[in-house]
Amino acid sequence: MDAAFNVAALRQELSSNLSQGVTQLAELTSRHANNRQLVYRAVLLKRELSRADTDGLPGYVDQGLALLDDFVADQEGADATVRSRHDIAEEARRRAMSVEVSRPVAVECQGLSKGFGRGEFALKDVSLSVSCGEIVGIVGLNGNGKTTLFRLLVGELRPESGALRFPAIQPGSGHINWSKVRNHIAYVPQELPPWSGSLKSNLHYEAAVHGVRGADNEREVDYIIERMGLTNELHKRWQEQSGGYKLRFALARALVWKPTLLILDEPLANLDFLTLQVVLKDLRHLTDSLRHPLGTMVSSQHVHEIEEVSDKLLLLSKGEVTFFGAVDQIGAERQSNTFEIAGHNVEQADLEAVLNGPEYSSIYYSGVAYIVTTSTTVTAGQLLRLLLEHHVPLTYFRDISKSAKGLLQNASR
Repeated sequence: MDAAFNVAALRQELSSNLSQGVTQLAELTSRHANNRQLVYRAVLLKRELSRADTDGLPGYVDQGLALLDDFVADQEGADATVRSRHDIAEEARRRAMSVEVSRPVAVECQGLSKGFGRGEFALKDVSLSVSCGEIVGIVGLNGNGKTTLFRLLVGELRPESGALRFPAIQPGSGHINWSKVRNHIAYVPQELPPWSGSLKSNLHYEAAVHGVRGADNEREVDYIIERMGLTNELHKRWQEQSGGYKLRFALARALVWKPTLLILDEPLANLDFLTLQVVLKDLRHLTDSLRHPLGTMVSSQHVHEIEEVSDKLLLLSKGEVTFFGAVDQIGAERQSNTFEIAGHNVEQADLEAVLNGPEYSSIYYSGVAYIVTTSTTVTAGQLLRLLLEHHVPLTYFRDISKSAKGLLQNASR
């Protein structure tokens, strides 16, 4: 919980400045609530309050105070005192892993393959599974099969071989009923299709065609508008939206009707750094929802960011799977360590003069940084200390031995 959080102060804020108090409470529940239903209640309260007249405020004060009491009980029940965001994220991941076996599987495939003619690219023998409440990141260089895999999973392409199932949508192993399955899959392609009319009317329509009608339609649209930070964008048309808000709208349209499987193809490509962080945080929270956990697949070239938010990672190289498993298992069987290094006016010859022992096997320039490959006996601390002792003017240093980026660097050579 935020170190500055004070129950008495927030209770006073809710009584004297309701709008500000509810905003603070919504932020607290979003970051720290163990029961995600509290997040849902806080976001809807914030949305309802923005449209309420002054005569109705006493009732909203009571709702805010009741929600605060429930949030405090939630934190006390989890024995949560003051913890860092990293600690909370790790605890959430451990809780998720502990119940993984009981999660329904949104999609699974074995040996999925698709070719495109003699001598052309082929996706070969892909096997994976994605459970509800789990994010699987898909990484690989451009042209290595990420979009092809997604199009197979949503039924736009037919595989040449392999098995594909959607147990949480269509139990059993029979022929896939694509009309039913597609009604539970939200696919956001890399090139976002334009939309006409108002943002809000599009969300109401999208929810309605997926069976969310009446009061439920109003409530879910209000919730997703507030949750995705779209309140101030409702009057804008497609042409007036920035790339970040176009993506937020695409996510809102995909999530408002509660899909079972969410597939995002390079959603982060056109986002600035701050928007990228917000979108990833929201994606993690929405996937973890207790009301309706998602099976989420997301591809991206932002390897480090995707690793941080994903439970599992699948690495594609030339259409083949070179790794699939838990993020913390990347590099577990490596035969070498890999580091990225950059500095002012650093030349390869300078590095070779310093790193000339048998434990340093290769140095090459990637176009952005030098990639140094060493034996597994060389630690990041040892290498960094050696470079600093020789006064190498470093501006960037990163150990990518246990990152998909290290695997990608080695695969691209």
